[in-house]
Amino acid sequence: MGVITYSIILLSIVLVSYHIGRVVGQKQGLKNGIVYSPIKLRKELLKNRVCPICDRVFEEK
Repeated sequence: MGVITYSIILLSIVLVSYHIGRVVGQKQGLKNGIVYSPIKLRKELLKNRVCPICDRVFEEK
């Protein structure tokens, strides 16, 4: 087997590894976003007293 064959095999391994890492990273990022989103919305509500979803204004009692 020549240098070209080894180069193609190496390039294939690198591309497959990159694809697998990208897919795993996107799934992990989605999970982190789902967990973080309610916390961020709650923080905005408490800070601004305005619902970030419906723009309803809340007043202190």
